Amino acid sequence: MAATTTLLIGYFKFDWFKSEIYKVDANITREINQANFFKETKTINTKVALTKDNYEEQNYEINTDFVVFLKEKTTLKENDNLYKASLVILKSKMTTKDEEYELPSFDIRDEEKVKEFKSNPDGSKFPIAEFSFYENGTISDIKFPDLADEYNSQTLQKLVEKVIPKLSRNKT
Repeated sequence: MAATTTLLIGYFKFDWFKSEIYKVDANITREINQANFFKETKTINTKVALTKDNYEEQNYEINTDFVVFLKEKTTLKENDNLYKASLVILKSKMTTKDEEYELPSFDIRDEEKVKEFKSNPDGSKFPIAEFSFYENGTISDIKFPDLADEYNSQTLQKLVEKVIPKLSRNKT
């Protein structure tokens, strides 16, 4: 009897067992040429076995600043849009054992780098990706420069996968 009373009070007074999806009356807008800035901090812990009982641990922290530019919106059918966007890693650094290393990035304010990119947009030096996604958050396509190396491609793909839910928030 006491357990039933406790559960009923918890259910009605404290909202126990209720769904955590709430309806929000908000209109998420995405404008063409809109720039969305993001920062990702990732910690990687590694262990390297030197002998059977001896191993070395190392921790890495990777900080990445990137921007997503919404470039195009195509209406496919009612309440279903396809967005095209570009992702550019603006700054990326790795810290380990109090040492800091620069990772591939593209400072879009540096005129020399912009000129170099314009002369060779399919090169492997700059971490840039173009992608498209639907209103519901499904990724349609991800494109990298033709000569992009594996590190940049994997990093960009993971960033796109992480940022899509933020760009395509629905009303729940």
